[in-house]
Amino acid sequence: MVEDKETQVYLAGSIRRNKHAKEDFGYYQQVLEEHHYKVVNPYKFFPESIPDHMQMLLCLPLVKSCSIIYLQPGWEHSNGSLIEALYAARCGLRIVTDIKVLTQGGSDDNGQQGQGDILDRIAEKVVENLEGYINGK
Repeated sequence: MVEDKETQVYLAGSIRRNKHAKEDFGYYQQVLEEHHYKVVNPYKFFPESIPDHMQMLLCLPLVKSCSIIYLQPGWEHSNGSLIEALYAARCGLRIVTDIKVLTQGGSDDNGQQGQGDILDRIAEKVVENLEGYINGK
């Protein structure tokens, strides 16, 4: 099901660890815009010289301004994406991990069961990252 033309989608994904981030973010923005979504692409907003924690403080209001967050492939490996996904869940955004859900009317991973599944995946990755941090990895 394609959303209303006014629907805003926040793109979340790995930036620092992805040498193709510019291309990836640009690709997903183009695909979604072709399907009449308004896209908030954080990659375009901030120079790389801004420290991660400052980018996150600036990105969270952008997340809240949207009704959907699209988690790009590899989102699980990005601390920023994990924070954005948790914040999006807290703000009641629809969380989507399969682009086909937005572009081809694929099965919605955000049904009652699907929403719980994605939140479990997000929580699992947060715990893994925290354990790695605590253990010095």
